[in-house]
Amino acid sequence: MQIYINGRPCPPTGETLADIVEQFLVDRNDLDARSRLAVGTAHNGIFVPREQRRRCRIAPGDRIEILVPMQGG
Repeated sequence: MQIYINGRPCPPTGETLADIVEQFLVDRNDLDARSRLAVGTAHNGIFVPREQRRRCRIAPGDRIEILVPMQGG
């Protein structure tokens, strides 16, 4: 099974969008509480609020967008 995260193909790291986001943040070494709250997500082009990520099931070919705020100028 393969999914796309931010346009890049990759194997899924869980069954729900919450699992995918958690692993994405682990891979980025970005696990502080503010980063978790500030992450924006979309599943197949539809915004998914944080409270609904555990109910959002992942299937082959799904497209996930994970947006993390960045500081800088």
